[in-house]
Amino acid sequence: MSTGLLTVAETLHARGVAEQNTGHPQRALRLLERAWQAVESVGAAADPEALERLSAAIWISLALNEAEVHGVERGLLSL
Repeated sequence: MSTGLLTVAETLHARGVAEQNTGHPQRALRLLERAWQAVESVGAAADPEALERLSAAIWISLALNEAEVHGVERGLLSL
């Protein structure tokens, strides 16, 4: 189950980054928040290194889009 959720989180993150790159930060935030929820649901059976790497990538992407939508202060808080 945890591997499936990790794959879901990776896919959602990639879709969020694609939305971000095409100038849709609101859409990106929705996808990235779903990615984070999937990461939080991943169990202990997941590869810890892959989970840490993906978690960091999602948080950085979230912070970038929070800054874009809500301002720099909000983006810094997200980090």
